[in-house]
Amino acid sequence: MISVIIPVYNSEKYLDECIGSVLGQTYQDFELLLIDDGSMDNSLEILHKWKAEDSRIILLTQQNSGASSARNRGLETAKGEWIVFVDSDDKVCSNYLQDLYDATQKDLNIDLCIDGLSVYSEGKWNNDWNFPEIICPISDAKTLFGEIKLHKYGFSVGKLYRKRIIENNNLEFDVKVCIAEDMMFMVKYIIAASQRPNSKIAFINKCNYKYYIHQGSLSTSCSSFDKELYSLNEYKNIINSIWSVFNINDISIKYTMMSPVSFYMDRCLNSIFQRPVSSNWRKQLKMINRDDYQKYKKCNTSFESLLKYLFVHRFWFLLYLLRR
Repeated sequence: MISVIIPVYNSEKYLDECIGSVLGQTYQDFELLLIDDGSMDNSLEILHKWKAEDSRIILLTQQNSGASSARNRGLETAKGEWIVFVDSDDKVCSNYLQDLYDATQKDLNIDLCIDGLSVYSEGKWNNDWNFPEIICPISDAKTLFGEIKLHKYGFSVGKLYRKRIIENNNLEFDVKVCIAEDMMFMVKYIIAASQRPNSKIAFINKCNYKYYIHQGSLSTSCSSFDKELYSLNEYKNIINSIWSVFNINDISIKYTMMSPVSFYMDRCLNSIFQRPVSSNWRKQLKMINRDDYQKYKKCNTSFESLLKYLFVHRFWFLLYLLRR
């Protein structure tokens, strides 16, 4: 059985289409866990309506604690052999679960299956994020992180996880991380699964998951500096763990895996210069590694290049004036 986990927070506009797409799966052996994370709109009422219509639905409620907390609640409750996550503002194709499950049947050592995504942004479907149809050892760092660059596709969705590995290794989403916590969960899972002899990962060359990007989502806003800095440091810790466990020494792979730190650093910088600016902004700037920013930050405009130069070379008052 597959346990489908959907955290819900103020998603009334999308819930009917999302839940309907899950219940309309060609693969029927699943339970659907809906976790309402203290919604303040009509989401909970909609969830109750769906629960009354389908016995496979398990409805859980909690005070608002964030998506990571809601997913952890789902993991604690799930009874399935496999775990799959869906976001409440997305939808899935009717063969989403079937294709993921069929991939597990190709080799009994498969512990993780990954499907592609179709991405909807700014009023149109922009691109597909898909993968080659392959099965490889889960410890094959060159393929996973060098060729496929899996660390850039760490969404919680589009993946089928083996519940036993999650339980045996006490894996959960880090509620203190404010961005890409799903990627960090995925990497911790891969590290844990790699300790099992012959563990493998399967990729599906399809895009059965329909991923919507909305303005104002967590991925397009930033949190407090402390939370952003914690997330930055956790990402670096996760990457260092991969290098250590998989004995990665290839400079090009290490560079590729570290390049996203500039994204986390930009979020830290954005949080510093939000209104109102913290009185500790100089102290906070000192906490961001300038050498990493110099090495990994790629600039698309001359203005970005100027801001990078000012930060790296500590012209911080001018940086302050321009950012304000």
